[in-house]
Amino acid sequence: TCSDGKWLPTSGSIQNRSAGPILQISWGHSFERKYKDKAFLEQEYVQNQRSVRDIAKSLGCSHSTILSNLQRFVIPIRDAKPDHYKRGQVAYGRRTLRSKEIENKRELEVIAKIQNLRSQGVSYWKIAAILNSMNVPTKNRGSRWHPTTVMKILKAREKKEAGKIDGNKL
Repeated sequence: TCSDGKWLPTSGSIQNRSAGPILQISWGHSFERKYKDKAFLEQEYVQNQRSVRDIAKSLGCSHSTILSNLQRFVIPIRDAKPDHYKRGQVAYGRRTLRSKEIENKRELEVIAKIQNLRSQGVSYWKIAAILNSMNVPTKNRGSRWHPTTVMKILKAREKKEAGKIDGNKL
């Protein structure tokens, strides 16, 4: 340590040059940027099946650095989550049963009522107020209905129905 109590590296040398003193420090490990080595990334990511985060942690860099170099070397990136893993909430009108999505009949009835009200020209705000006054449960049981929620449910339903029509065309 220094006289002021700060730590100094155990090996190093100071050299005098015309521009002034230069401190050369050796830390005992390589600062080689292995994430820039295509063979290393292929070995670790493809052959050893290590995750991007695991490789990044072992190299002391960010996972985005590893991802950008995988893309640069055109190494195919695996899906982050398995197929059976779904992020976020299941859509209104659907529920999960034994890791599979199925229809939720009660919620489908609510969607039908929402569509009926909307077809009569009732605003999203008024539909939300009606659902709240009838104590219709939301997907988040303790929550209240909001106009944007009603709108998103209808937009998602329209998109799904449009996909069915397009899918059935000859």
